[in-house]
Amino acid sequence: LGQFRKPLNVQALQLLLTGDMIKSPVLSHCTMPTRIAPAIIDDMITIEDVRGGIENKEFVAFFQPQIDLRTGRVCGLEALSRWDHPKHGTLTPNFFLEVMESVEMGVEFTLNILELALHGVQTIQNELRYQGSVSINVPMNAFRDPLFPDKVFSLLARRLFDPQKLVIEITEYGSLEGLHHVQESIARMMIRGI
Repeated sequence: LGQFRKPLNVQALQLLLTGDMIKSPVLSHCTMPTRIAPAIIDDMITIEDVRGGIENKEFVAFFQPQIDLRTGRVCGLEALSRWDHPKHGTLTPNFFLEVMESVEMGVEFTLNILELALHGVQTIQNELRYQGSVSINVPMNAFRDPLFPDKVFSLLARRLFDPQKLVIEITEYGSLEGLHHVQESIARMMIRGI
């Protein structure tokens, strides 16, 4: 809707909130989950739960539009991973990311979400003639796998998806261990246009 510098000016916020909301065909095309997970889950999420969720195709990609504030148009989409858990409802990454990261499932999970994101954005491209980019969050640990870029390239080729339309955002999760692999992977992806 807009942007502010700190400190926040309450009058500017009021003007923004009473103004016209940005209308977007991408926004109206997206659906929200029918049930949102509670703030506290009684039982712990285990790595077996996460693996089962991947195998049972319970993970989904939601798309958050990125708006060019000068034009009000959608200039990109960010794919957000959610878990449509059969017991707990729709879970955000804070419920499962730490468990997944603890056993180095970053590459497997990232490729699964990337596949969902590419499928979803191609549907949006076909139905709404959307031509912008899609971004996904990738944990730092995924880049330590020297084969990660090749796996991403292979997935993009199978989906006939232009690498220049993919934006990878590196999350704060993970360690800087193996930094040379991380730098090499990032460089290889940038050379391909990601």
